[in-house]
Amino acid sequence: AAGNRTRGLRQAPPQRVLFQPDLSSSRPTRGAAHVSQSPTPGQQALGSNSFVSNSSLAAASATLANYEPPSSYPLTLKPVTTPANNPDHYRNALKRKAEATMTPLARKYRHIMLPGTGFIGPNIYVRAQMALQSGVESEEEYALHHLVKISHERGDKYRFDQFPGLAEALVKKVLQVSSLFWDIEWDISYDDDMADFYDDETLNGLSGTSDAIQKLKSRLPLVTTDTVTDARWNANLERVIEAGLVIRNMCLQNENAQYLARQPMVRDYLAIALNLPPHPSIIELQHYALDTAEQILVWVGDMGPDDAVYVSLLELLEKSEDRGAIMTALRTVARIGMHLPDPKRLDGISKEILGRVGAWLMVDDEEMKTACLDFLFQFTSFADNVEILLQNADSEAMARQLSRLLLFAAKEERSGRPSTGQQPAEDKTSGFIPKLSRSVVEALLKIDEPERSSEWLRMCFLPSKESEMTQISLWQSYQSTFSPYQSHLIAGDFIKNVSTTFVGATAQVAGQNKYVIRGIRARKAPIDTGMLPGSGAGDKGKEMKKCCWRLTVASEVHRDPITGVQSGPSTREIECGEWFRHSNEMLKHILKEHMQIPRKPSDDRMDMDTSSWPSRPGSAMANGTPSAQGTPVPPSTQKPGTENLADVFEFAAADKAVHRCRWASCKRTSADPSFAASGTATVPRTALFARHIQTHIPNNSASDAHQSEHNVPPSATSTAAATQSSLPHKSIEKITFRTFEDEKGDAAGVPLGAALVLRNIAKFMPKALGQNGTAEGILGQSSSSKSLSLNGGEGKKSQMDKHGDHEEEEVGEEVGGVVGPMERIFDEEVLTRLFFALTHGRPIGGYVGSVLRSIARSSS
Repeated sequence: AAGNRTRGLRQAPPQRVLFQPDLSSSRPTRGAAHVSQSPTPGQQALGSNSFVSNSSLAAASATLANYEPPSSYPLTLKPVTTPANNPDHYRNALKRKAEATMTPLARKYRHIMLPGTGFIGPNIYVRAQMALQSGVESEEEYALHHLVKISHERGDKYRFDQFPGLAEALVKKVLQVSSLFWDIEWDISYDDDMADFYDDETLNGLSGTSDAIQKLKSRLPLVTTDTVTDARWNANLERVIEAGLVIRNMCLQNENAQYLARQPMVRDYLAIALNLPPHPSIIELQHYALDTAEQILVWVGDMGPDDAVYVSLLELLEKSEDRGAIMTALRTVARIGMHLPDPKRLDGISKEILGRVGAWLMVDDEEMKTACLDFLFQFTSFADNVEILLQNADSEAMARQLSRLLLFAAKEERSGRPSTGQQPAEDKTSGFIPKLSRSVVEALLKIDEPERSSEWLRMCFLPSKESEMTQISLWQSYQSTFSPYQSHLIAGDFIKNVSTTFVGATAQVAGQNKYVIRGIRARKAPIDTGMLPGSGAGDKGKEMKKCCWRLTVASEVHRDPITGVQSGPSTREIECGEWFRHSNEMLKHILKEHMQIPRKPSDDRMDMDTSSWPSRPGSAMANGTPSAQGTPVPPSTQKPGTENLADVFEFAAADKAVHRCRWASCKRTSADPSFAASGTATVPRTALFARHIQTHIPNNSASDAHQSEHNVPPSATSTAAATQSSLPHKSIEKITFRTFEDEKGDAAGVPLGAALVLRNIAKFMPKALGQNGTAEGILGQSSSSKSLSLNGGEGKKSQMDKHGDHEEEEVGEEVGGVVGPMERIFDEEVLTRLFFALTHGRPIGGYVGSVLRSIARSSS
């Protein structure tokens, strides 16, 4: 059993020895190494312990400690070539295969670019030009379609001189419009040697064809007024219109306009287009032709009165009713006159054209007015043309319209500044109540109460929410106005009537038991309500005139309380202060009440010859100085139908005393030498002195209204606001009218054109007229109004008096028995507007001044 146990013990395993290569020996070959390094397991097991030593173990440990694994490198991957990721590889491979199979002849010409092998052809500009020159309808449509877009979008860089032959091709195309209306096919020749042998269908491309219109009208027309046309005719016309549009767009550039101006065929095209039969389908083409003419004719230096284009433009102005065509033709003719060589004279303007231009000025159309003024300015820049204008147009009406246009579309500007004098603050409890004149009170007495007191209140007071006045002062003013003449309302009824007249006025009790009426205040100047007898609707709202005659009254004497000596003056001067509706009533009041001129008995008035005293407004004579021509006259009544002052007052008897003018601060007397000038011995001094007084009085006569009717008054709203204003300080307001101006601040637009035309007319106004120079033949119907001359010249005008006899009235200078053209055209109405524009217009005032200077020089 023990032996069995001994045989069963396991044998100890051999100790492991790490492999240690021999570094000193050379590397054996693969075969030798395999033989020597392959010990059998038995051999290794038997002698393994004998080869292991401590030194070898230490070297092995150091090797393991210092071991570093080798660094890894990324793999370089080459993608697989496929048609998806590299199509050029397969394309080149196919090309190499094709070249390998090419014949020798094909291999010789393989570098030549054949159609379809990459040649892109000409650009769109060259292709469009060549397509237009081909004459093929489809190619022409393609070319014109693109040329219209190019000329519109690239017109600033698309030039004729960069594409030779393009302008000729376009003109040749638009000339085909003649074939649509006449039996003709134009042939353009550039051979001057054969000019004498041209037929009726040949145009001279080098110098133009002056008789092209006659050639057209000699042929058989194909299209009448019938507007029914076929598709082929419409297609041909559409291409012609597109060619005309291209020319019109391109000539807007100056370089292209100058290029076309050197092409004689273009003027033939314009003449033919403007003389086409009246047909609705060619209106668009004619407008394009007019726009083209406006741009290129300014560069034509040999435009004469017989030129076909110029004659066609004038015929269009005579017959056309198309607003756009008329304005373009007017501008074109004006530009032709502007660029003509000296003398710059527009010839061939007919009477019909001048008459139509004068009528077009009346149209409410700013563009039409501008075109007419440009034409008239160029036409009147030559002296002979001004005389033609006077002979063939209603120049009086034209001058009046031109004077109206001086302030065309002017904007009103108001500038105010406070007055230098200090104004006292407004007293809200009392106020100065205007004192009405006897004539106004007598007119009020014809109205029954309570309407009489209501009219008086409306004349002298106005509503004011913040103002008040005492009842006793209002009642006393009413009582003093009417008690000397008639009975009046009692105090209670009158106060109630105040609240009835002014809705916001109420009677109240103020502090210290003071009875007031709140809601009204006295006017600074009473107004005419228009309800009085003798007043009209136009008198409503007019302010009355105040008598400013100074009166000497006794003043309260102040004495020294100790000595009793008078310490102040015993008299003082006050203003009359009565208010009048009419200036003639005020003049009578001054002569009768203040100057105490004796009156003639009503039953024994001396008949005086006043025929040598022509009636004039007071503003026609300087202060006490007789006019240059004619005899000053005694003051006459301003209101029609009233008696003459010479029949009322004894002016001759009043000459015994010396009268002094006490109006405001005037110091003149009737003894001044100016009131006894030569030639006025038959006129009393006092009558002449009365004329001087009349110059102080504000005039509201019919003649004064006629002179001021052309002025532009302040608006009613601003007047009302100024009247109702309760501000304590006054301001001086200046009104100006700002007309059109350019970027430099100079006048421009319609006002400038009107001023320049008026200046030319005044500058070249003839002294006399020819055989037809009568009032009816040249200057229209004779004017019934007086004419105003800058140099004070006056003449005579025959009028019919009430008995049917002719009497002479001095109105203006006569030239050979007929009133001169200067006085007829620049009459009182025109001069009034000129002076108003001179003083109120900005910046047109300077040009209006040149008009007035030209009038003065021509009148001298």
